[in-house]
Amino acid sequence: MRRRRMLRIGRDERGAALVEFSLVAPILLSLTFGVIQYGLLLYTYNNMLNAARETARSVAIGSVKAAAAPDFAKTMLVTWPAPWTVTADDKVKINGDDHVRLTISTPSSKAAIINLVPMPATLTAQVTMRIEK
Repeated sequence: MRRRRMLRIGRDERGAALVEFSLVAPILLSLTFGVIQYGLLLYTYNNMLNAARETARSVAIGSVKAAAAPDFAKTMLVTWPAPWTVTADDKVKINGDDHVRLTISTPSSKAAIINLVPMPATLTAQVTMRIEK
């Protein structure tokens, strides 16, 4: 009688799916949140680069002054609670021509929802354009 019970316990597979799921779930969740996190960082970087490009172009053609460029760029950035640092330099010389250089940066820890995956310290988008005369 006792031997039958021991054989039955050894063959009992109830709960095996729960154990397997508990082993695989953390890996799947980490991968899922990592993909979401990097996608969000890529979206934020793309938005920063677009704002830098549009602002540098506006300064280069003269529709926006370099002093007003940070405010102009911040209107195009995503409404995200990240501290944006925008600098514009219209006194850059490259091959004798005048250029404008616009840089937008933010700490990537502030641009992220969850800081579980390794990220660069800051996200920086920099654009340089020739000033048109």
